[in-house]
Amino acid sequence: MNGNFTEFAVTMGASVNWLTAIFGLAGGILGIYVWFYERENLKKSTLFYPLYLACQGILDILENQNYEKLGEERSRNLFASCAKTLDEITYNHGSIIYLKNDDLRIFLDLKKAVDEKLEVFPKHNWLTLKDMFKNNEFKEIESGAKALLLRCSEEEKSLGKVSE
Repeated sequence: MNGNFTEFAVTMGASVNWLTAIFGLAGGILGIYVWFYERENLKKSTLFYPLYLACQGILDILENQNYEKLGEERSRNLFASCAKTLDEITYNHGSIIYLKNDDLRIFLDLKKAVDEKLEVFPKHNWLTLKDMFKNNEFKEIESGAKALLLRCSEEEKSLGKVSE
């Protein structure tokens, strides 16, 4: 190794295609940015898609006396499924952090009300539940589901189309 640092640097500079190195570095940085952006959308989609389905399911039962058309078993199962989805959003996905201010408060109120009503479902017969539906005892749940469904519809623009 007869040489010095200057000779090594000159030889290295002559052998490296600097334009390719700059484009490679820029491509790597862009790839990392896209990866983080896609990851952020993936995290948001674990909130808004399941939340959309849960709120739509709740509204499918409560709006226009649909519980009559769905029947007892289907109404009970759908309500329990929506409650489970809200639980998963809260406890498993960790995506609840993407709800801000009023949306977070609405979500927590909705979850609390759904959990309270879910306890009532197995205890009462179908006629009692239908009376509860008719007497607007589920009004708080319905208004919370509508508000969050609207929020999900606003978010679908950034996440992709949610079919109705």
